[in-house]
Amino acid sequence: MVKNKEGLKVILDGLRKVGKWTVEIEEIILVENLLKDRSKEEESTIQKKEKFNKKEKKKEELIMYEEKRINDSILLDILPSFEESSPEDFEYWIEQFEEAVDMAFSTHSMEKREAIKGLLLRKYLKKRALELYKDITHCNKYKMTFKEIIEYIKTNLRPPIDRFMVNKERLRSFVDMSSDFNKHFHEFVEKTVAITGVSKTILLGNVNNGKINEMNANDIKNIKALQIWGKTEYISTLPWQIIDHLEEWVESKSLLEIKNKAEQLIMKGRYRQEVFDKQIETQFLQYKEKLKNQENIERIQDCKPGNFCSSFETSIADVIAPIEFEQINNKKENKVPVRIDFREPMVSRVLRVKSSRNSFSYKKIELLILCIIMLSSFLVWGLSQIIDCNNGTEEIWKIQVPQMMSCKEQHQWHLELRNLYKIIDKNCEAELALLAVSPNNVLWLKEEPELLTKLSGNMIHCNKSGHALGKGYFAKLEEPLWTQEEISYEVYDTLPHFPKDMAKSIKGIATQLLLYKAGMMVVDLNDKQWEALFINVFQTKYNDLRRSSMFRSVIYSLIQKNIIPKFKKACERNQEEFNAIRRTMDPSEKARILLNRKDIRASLHEGFFWIQQCEHVHPQSIFTDYKYNNTCYTRMPIIVNGVLKFLDRDGYVFEYSIGHRCTQLSMEDLSEIEDKKKEAENKKSRWILEGNFFEILYNGKEILAWILEIIIGTISIILSFIIIYGLIKCIMKGRKWKNKIQKKHENKKECKEITSRVKEKIEMYQLANVRIQSVVSSIGKQPLIDLYIVKKESKEIMKCLFDSGAEISFIKKTSTKNIPDVKWFSSPIKVGEDFNGHAIFAMGNCITKFLLNSKVVPISLWIIEELHIDILLGSDALECLDKFNIPVTFRLNSNIIQIGDTQHPLISLARISMSSPISIWDSFKSMIWYVKRTLK
Repeated sequence: MVKNKEGLKVILDGLRKVGKWTVEIEEIILVENLLKDRSKEEESTIQKKEKFNKKEKKKEELIMYEEKRINDSILLDILPSFEESSPEDFEYWIEQFEEAVDMAFSTHSMEKREAIKGLLLRKYLKKRALELYKDITHCNKYKMTFKEIIEYIKTNLRPPIDRFMVNKERLRSFVDMSSDFNKHFHEFVEKTVAITGVSKTILLGNVNNGKINEMNANDIKNIKALQIWGKTEYISTLPWQIIDHLEEWVESKSLLEIKNKAEQLIMKGRYRQEVFDKQIETQFLQYKEKLKNQENIERIQDCKPGNFCSSFETSIADVIAPIEFEQINNKKENKVPVRIDFREPMVSRVLRVKSSRNSFSYKKIELLILCIIMLSSFLVWGLSQIIDCNNGTEEIWKIQVPQMMSCKEQHQWHLELRNLYKIIDKNCEAELALLAVSPNNVLWLKEEPELLTKLSGNMIHCNKSGHALGKGYFAKLEEPLWTQEEISYEVYDTLPHFPKDMAKSIKGIATQLLLYKAGMMVVDLNDKQWEALFINVFQTKYNDLRRSSMFRSVIYSLIQKNIIPKFKKACERNQEEFNAIRRTMDPSEKARILLNRKDIRASLHEGFFWIQQCEHVHPQSIFTDYKYNNTCYTRMPIIVNGVLKFLDRDGYVFEYSIGHRCTQLSMEDLSEIEDKKKEAENKKSRWILEGNFFEILYNGKEILAWILEIIIGTISIILSFIIIYGLIKCIMKGRKWKNKIQKKHENKKECKEITSRVKEKIEMYQLANVRIQSVVSSIGKQPLIDLYIVKKESKEIMKCLFDSGAEISFIKKTSTKNIPDVKWFSSPIKVGEDFNGHAIFAMGNCITKFLLNSKVVPISLWIIEELHIDILLGSDALECLDKFNIPVTFRLNSNIIQIGDTQHPLISLARISMSSPISIWDSFKSMIWYVKRTLK
């Protein structure tokens, strides 16, 4: 058959001419055409049916896929977010995540599934893992694979640590036998894992036999070497008495077994120490009882019949009764009855003493006289304060017994500004204090830093919850900051103002930075000052969250370097104080040394001093010759509220004293002598009253004695007043000079501290005139050209110097006139350093618009005081021009800088040291070109 119609016509015409065309042939052709059309219709119907069946099949497949996808995505929907911080937990979680994604997107190819995992991962990460994901995806310009992202997060999931400091803490010796042994062991293991990266199972020796069989001999050898190293390191931290028993266990036992053995040995040592302490205590009590009985015997021997002690025999006791625990809360005070006959006149040597202390005033003469009398009485008798510790006040407070502290122990310090209360003070008066806080200690930062131990547990004082500190102090404190992922900023009792755009994670770093830089001098900053403070220390703004880890590490190291020397000095003073306390067995003496107070007494119960405040006594009479009623005492007799008591050399009152008879005269002889003295005095007074005074003067001895008595008395009185007046003047002048010298010393010390800690102050009232200079030579060339800048009402040409070595761009202060977008700082801030290391301070910032290639290009410039050209364009300006597709080409050989399509000639050509014809011709051509350019 012929498919082409034209060819068919040609054949038909040929057949007709020949005469062989018949009707049968024509019918056959027609039938064949009809059959052909019929077959085509059938084929089209079949194709339509096939297409319809395919569409139906695809619909069924889509429905089945959707049902399967819904069923497979259930695991992905119930998958929890990752919030942990250990690589092991992340590894386990990522396996679940990959399995869930593979099930949910099983129809996609492997490459598409990997891309989907990388995108979905951000949705399921939180806290530090999310920060690491953002860092790796934002900072890297090329597209990272899912496995690279996982590996980066896994290796950096744990926060960065100071390995040197952690290693020191890891090898901290277990000195205090009463401390928590298990805590010491767990800290050693965790810090070893943090430093080395070795898993706990390998370090503790808990490796399964199945895993050991899978390893080769070299791996097993390395694991055993690691385990032996860990065991020897741990044993070296234990007391030397235990090390000898554990050395033989290093090769054969695991680290966990060595720890259990060491714990048993330490428990035995504690038991022995307790038994020894009890023996010492019982021996001391027996010795004390023996002394008491011996003194009682001596007292009874002194008070035999015939000795003059019968009138006050019941007032004599041996020692101050220690405060019994049962009697502490007893409000009634048991007074010892004293039987003394006060009807007879007192001895003439008894003095009246007033112990009230009035403030000195220069204006009132009465107060001056009173102070002179008081001062003279104190100078004569040397009694400044008399304290009765036999009967304390009802208020009792307890303080933990101090322990020996190791000054070599490492601590992680952070700063807090808190109100410091005294537990004994019921008026809730607080003192604002700058504190350096560690997990176990608090360092009070003042002129002489004071170290206070942090007691366990919280307490409530003055309706506030906080920590009890050593030496009877109380303050609200935060938990250790550097172990937290997000540093707490609540280290002030009154929080400072924070900028609105400051992230919560930066606030804690900001408070530590402010306390480190300014202490108690500055307690609040505005937004601009916060920004200036961060730029001053970190050379970047506080809202640069990508550098938060750098902020944290820098401020941590600065605080540790500042606090550690002060801690060592305070710790050495605490050790001296502890040694002084250990020398005495009396709890009251221990508490007085610890608190540096005399007016307290104490008893020791269960590791605490139970302290009461003593009473201040105002005696009516004091017998300075240690005699009373012809009886001599080893302590000074005094009369308090009509009761005879005794005073020792330290100013403490006792209820008893050992006494003996001063003379051998009987009481009758003494009374006769007193009667004769009274008769003689009565005769003299009667002679004077009756006018017989001149009869007395006939005796020359009596006249001379009388005159001398008057003269010596008046002279002594005058001299005493002159001496007292001179002493007062000297004391007042000495105080003035002392205050002046002390103020000068404090000012110098404060200035030294401020200048050392705050080199660049937050607020600066004078701007340092720092010149930013470029190196100019007589042979070289400077890339200095003229450029147009757009001002408010006109355009202006500025001399611009290109310096690719400068990171930032500057403009001279005098060149900022009529520039619209200018921001002036309240105080200059440091923005950089020159090549000599001198700080460069900017007064403000402006957005300057340059006219380049018929485009207006805004460039940010820092404003400074002096610059030998108008504008210096650094690498940031070159980057900005590159963003606007304006390339900068330096053609210094032709003395041209090409910016975009425009060629700018250099403003001034350097002198040529050796001119050649070619160089002269080149310079002449450039000069002609420049003239033509300017004429256009």
